[in-house]
This record gives sequence, C-alpha cells and structure tokens, in this order.
Amino acid sequence: MSLINNIDEITLGVRFSKSFRVMDISGEIIDDVLYSKGSPLFKKYENLDRRGAAIILNNKSIDQDYFKITPSDIILNVLVDDDFHKKFSWIKEKIMPYLKKDLFTSFNIRNIMRIGIVFSHKVPGISELGNLVSVFTNGHIDKANNVNFIFSKKYDARVYLYRDDSTDYKNCIYSFTQLEDGYKVSLDYQYFFNPMMEDLRQCFGETILRDARNFLEKDFYEWVEKYVKE
Repeated sequence: MSLINNIDEITLGVRFSKSFRVMDISGEIIDDVLYSKGSPLFKKYENLDRRGAAIILNNKSIDQDYFKITPSDIILNVLVDDDFHKKFSWIKEKIMPYLKKDLFTSFNIRNIMRIGIVFSHKVPGISELGNLVSVFTNGHIDKANNVNFIFSKKYDARVYLYRDDSTDYKNCIYSFTQLEDGYKVSLDYQYFFNPMMEDLRQCFGETILRDARNFLEKDFYEWVEKYVKE
C-alpha cells in the first residue's frame, strides 16, 4: 500500500526565540492572516472561529484546520482529504513564502530556532507494535491496549547542512498511537538552526519542506510500510 494516501493531517511549525511581544500583537497578526490580500488564507475559509491567539479554520468534531500563535511558535494545521499533493504544494509554495516574506517581516518576528513539519497518517493497524509490549514485559502482558510508542533520532548535520559555519541538525520524531479504530502514525521532521537565524527569509524554508517530503517517502516509508496492515 502507499502510505501517502493515508495522510490525514499536515502540521507546519516555525519556532522562534520566546517573545511575549508576539502575544501582545497576536490580534494584529491574525488580522493580517485573515484579511491581507497577500495571505493564502484570505477568503479561503468561511465561518471562522477566533479563539484568542488562534483561529479555528474549520470544525470537524475533534479534527480541525487551525492557525495558532504562541510566544515561541507559529503553527498551521490542515486536514487532508485525499488531496495530499495539493495541500503540501500549497503549504510549500504559498504558506511558507507568505510567512517569510510578509508575516514575519511585517511584524519583525526574528531569531528563528526551528522549522518543522508533521505528516500524520491514519492506518487500520500496525503489526509487531503489540509485540513490543510482550517483549518488554517478558510475556507478562501479551495484549496491551492504548499502545503509544514514540522515539526520536538526531541526524548527522554534515549530511543535512544548508549553511557553513554552523552546527545545524535535523531531528525526527516517530510516533505510533493506538486509536479506537486504528492507529495514528506520524513523522515529525525538524530542522534546527544553531546558531539561530535572525530572519526567516534566510532559513531555506521551501528547501526544508522539499527535503522533508523526500525523507518521508524514501526513508520513513521504506521501513514503516512493512508493518502497516491494509
């Protein structure tokens, strides 16, 4: 099976040095996101629900499209309904340029620490995941409920470096969570800037997203697809 067809959410996050000034102007930032003609979200959604420093762009029970501001993050979450390629291209070609050329520049949001993207999948089942509990408990628990398995891997910066004279690195978080009707399988691909980048326009945003998708399809799927039940 092609796991890319099971992606149900994409989450883009840009982390910067904590700034409570950002929260003070969060209303202005949200107005720009919603009403600036340069915003990819301008008139894209109807019946928006503003909740403090967040916008609920749609409301489908628990699952939601949203744009959120925290003292150290700008986060966009979008649902995927059999249109992953379209949604990913929109994030890479419209959202990222808008963030770096307009939003972060206009509101002087600086000191970028990390760009990350999460690809979340809904799958019927994962073989061997339950066996991990049995092995770990030496057979005392053979059938566990609510299995939640998470691990991370920091990758060699020399391989993934985009700039000289830095110790940037890539970190990936892998998570497998049991649901009532299947499993949530996620890859959280993160690129860390060390030292921080002052300006988002210098942060290779589109390149990071391109490489994240390549890693998803050529590395992550190479091993995880063996365990996904159709």
